[in-house]
Amino acid sequence: MSAYHLMFAGATRPLGEKELWKVAAPPKVKHFFWLALHKRCWTAARRHRWGLQQSPTCVLCGVDVEEIDHILATCSFSRNVWQIVFGRLQLTQVPLQSPHCFWSWWLGARKLVPKAQRKGFDSVVFVVGWIL
Repeated sequence: MSAYHLMFAGATRPLGEKELWKVAAPPKVKHFFWLALHKRCWTAARRHRWGLQQSPTCVLCGVDVEEIDHILATCSFSRNVWQIVFGRLQLTQVPLQSPHCFWSWWLGARKLVPKAQRKGFDSVVFVVGWIL
């Protein structure tokens, strides 16, 4: 084993990292979600921590702190968008209850979608999430 591989011995992968790169989506969308997975997106909370913004409050709902999981999963605006998208796609079996982590919600929801439709579901979730 090389020294490079030994450097990663015992390291753990974030939830959803393996599945992320298999999604049929444009590279810029995958890159955005890779940043989101590692909590590296410039959200209002992160800009506030760096002194670049006065308030960490979400601009979409104006209620909670704007972190990436909030934008993608728990924000009332985002939840309305997901409800409209899933309604139009007739994916009523996808749960929309308030998840705390986008990644655990996505990995759980994709298991409820029939295997033949899963690839399309993943693509829709990533592109709509990127737009949010």
